[in-house]
Amino acid sequence: MPGSVEGLIFDVDGTLADTETAGHLPAFNAAFSAAGLAMQWDWETYRQLYRFPSGVDRIRQGLLEWSGIPPSDEVVTALHLAKTHAYQERLNAGLIVLRPGIARIIGEAHAHGLKLAIATTSRSQSARILVASQLGPEALTWFHPILGFEDGLTLKPAPDQYLKALEVFGLPADQVVAFEDSTAGVAAARAAGLPTLVTVNELTRSHDFSGAFAVLENLGEPEQPAAVWDQRGPSAQTAVVDLAWLNSRLATLSSLSSQHPVR
Repeated sequence: MPGSVEGLIFDVDGTLADTETAGHLPAFNAAFSAAGLAMQWDWETYRQLYRFPSGVDRIRQGLLEWSGIPPSDEVVTALHLAKTHAYQERLNAGLIVLRPGIARIIGEAHAHGLKLAIATTSRSQSARILVASQLGPEALTWFHPILGFEDGLTLKPAPDQYLKALEVFGLPADQVVAFEDSTAGVAAARAAGLPTLVTVNELTRSHDFSGAFAVLENLGEPEQPAAVWDQRGPSAQTAVVDLAWLNSRLATLSSLSSQHPVR
């Protein structure tokens, strides 16, 4: 495949799938109910808590704001485990599906021998269940590494997960594209030197995506291209993101960079 892209790294929540609306929010509320808590998060509450990258931190902050008492680590851990179980039940039930263009570009990348990885602040098992249920169990072998909350790396906006994936890939950062959906994700990927593409969702439309080389509604499909964002939001321009499109965009960026080097 002509061009410079040799690897792709995907965030999960909001990027691979709309996991927040269909998965995480109802799973959090199910965990609270199972624990006998009257606390339930509506969409606006969850939107505010989304500024915390991990589910553990969202639970901790949510309990503090609801009760006024800092929760113990044991309570937070137990609730997070219950939430993870409820989320995986929703995954297994097929309630969470991939966003437009995701299956297409992953299949194309695998067919052309590109390296693939996942970097998520959720548990890696949740990512594995999503991939297996939507792309088939054999697709799990396409991704290496699959990095998640439990791997001991500092989470986004720190670049650690992306740096680890690059180490495993054995590729320079400028040959790998990160797919993200949030300010924290873009910050992590860019800190690792990765060109970063953003697909927005209902939780992140107002985020700052400075540093991303493209921002789109989704990756698009041939029969329904996605809107490409400018500084004001969705524009009249549309795109279907595939490897040829990525290589073209990165070649343009490289050309512009060589014409205007940093002094």
